Amino acid sequence: MSLILRETKGSPLSFEEMDGNLTYLEERGFPFTGDATIDGTLNIDFTNTLSYVTDNNSESPFGFQYIPAFGGFIDTDFSGDFIGSKYEGSDVTVSKGVFDGEIELVGLGVTVPSSLAGTIYEVNSGDYSGSSLFHGSVIIDNTGVGGSLSRNFSLRGNFIDTVSGDKTFMGYSLGVSNSPYYNVAEKTNDAGEEIKIELDDSTTGFKISNDLSDNTASVLRIEDNNGDAILEFFNDYLVSETIPALDYADDAAAALGGVPIGGFYHNSGAIRIRLV
Repeated sequence: MSLILRETKGSPLSFEEMDGNLTYLEERGFPFTGDATIDGTLNIDFTNTLSYVTDNNSESPFGFQYIPAFGGFIDTDFSGDFIGSKYEGSDVTVSKGVFDGEIELVGLGVTVPSSLAGTIYEVNSGDYSGSSLFHGSVIIDNTGVGGSLSRNFSLRGNFIDTVSGDKTFMGYSLGVSNSPYYNVAEKTNDAGEEIKIELDDSTTGFKISNDLSDNTASVLRIEDNNGDAILEFFNDYLVSETIPALDYADDAAAALGGVPIGGFYHNSGAIRIRLV
């Protein structure tokens, strides 16, 4: 008896005897058990610009960071394995998936092993062409360059003003580096000056720090529901438009000016508080 294998469109694989009897091998399709090896690039096109990519030689810009030892902002690039989806448009390129390889300090010959899982946005045109955004989880091993192993969730933006040429880095990270764990929001301006607010395992509350060269720069501004500053901290001083300037000799007299118990008021060049 002879058998004929047949696959008809929309039907599972079957075999047919010479007498015309038809028997299905599998009611729900063709099963597969075992290992599969794909030697090469697997590329599934969803549209003209969106593709599913596996690439063991992928490259992608990863923003820039300010390194004082090298005199300014240094571009960084990721290279290595990538699996995920990629959208390439005229205005933006979006890569979303898992990256495993290294981050290079461009032009310096310095690389650090890195693994990323998230999304990289590259701005290709417009006023902020060259800017980039990243959010996701990151593991960076800086031990080879005298640093530490850091693991964090990161949200970072690298912005370039194509008119002025100024660069600004803004970021948020939550993670652990060696043993310290931290929660940091930070900003670095074009001059490399930084301001940040952080929590970590060595402090009991929020810590605000900066290395701004301008002593009159506002570090913290607290506004009321009208958008007016009720208290503003500068590097060298603080200002409040709501602390009344009462020229009274003692706290008891301040009560006549309407300062509530526990309220602050300005008295003859000093900040006082009404206690009773």
